[in-house]
Amino acid sequence: MGSGTRVGQWKERFFEGEIEREEAFEDETELQCRKEEVSRVIASFGEYEVRGAEGGYELLKEEKAVGTFKKIIIEENSIFFELSRGVSLEVSEKGIREIVASEKAELCGLIASDGGLYMSEKYHHYRIYLSSADIEVAKHYEELFERVYRKRPHRYRYEPPSTPHYSVEIEDTSIYFDLWNLRIKGPNPYEFHVPKEHLDERGMRAFLRGFFTGDGGVAMEYDRTQNRVRFHIRFDSKYKEGLEEIRNLLKDLGFRPPEIHEYYREDRTYYYFMNP
Repeated sequence: MGSGTRVGQWKERFFEGEIEREEAFEDETELQCRKEEVSRVIASFGEYEVRGAEGGYELLKEEKAVGTFKKIIIEENSIFFELSRGVSLEVSEKGIREIVASEKAELCGLIASDGGLYMSEKYHHYRIYLSSADIEVAKHYEELFERVYRKRPHRYRYEPPSTPHYSVEIEDTSIYFDLWNLRIKGPNPYEFHVPKEHLDERGMRAFLRGFFTGDGGVAMEYDRTQNRVRFHIRFDSKYKEGLEEIRNLLKDLGFRPPEIHEYYREDRTYYYFMNP
């Protein structure tokens, strides 16, 4: 004797397991749909392909996995995969490259103009620093540095007999080599370079903003012939080759910077160009 009605007992005996199998089938179908949704192709660029993956997105090259990433940014002609320390992986029809985010590009521009990378292998010192007479520039550099590297550099105030200025410094081997590999500073005095291969358009503008903060300015003069005040945008440097790279960066952005000129002060040669 079973419990329940006769009809209920009959269903239990003759359809035993059918309900469970039906639910299992529905679970398998749902799982398969999820798998298909996860693995769908999001974008293709030449030999590269981006697909959905469990917990993120997968980048493949000729069907071979390059890596899996949690976040992506999709733009019209490229996709960006967020890495670390202000760096993203850009995939486009042109191929693949690492680019720096705007904040890191601006930080690099500041270091290229008024900063430096100091290394002493003997004493194992690897220092990144910025020198500025402007407290607001020093604070802005600190904030950028902390946002990019999650570390706050130290600020020091130097008084006469030295030239009054602030020095923002930190010693960190991994950060030193991260910046050194971008070649923003060279081994020679005053040498700097634009890491153009790691800059998209936003990065170019950000690098120029940082460099202009340190070694740029707006000059004003009175034009007697036209009886009006004129303003000029000016870039200065002690390193001519680097300044030429700044000019080329402006050209890439659609500007027409003039030729570089030189002048002498305190037995040193300086270089500049100035937009009318």
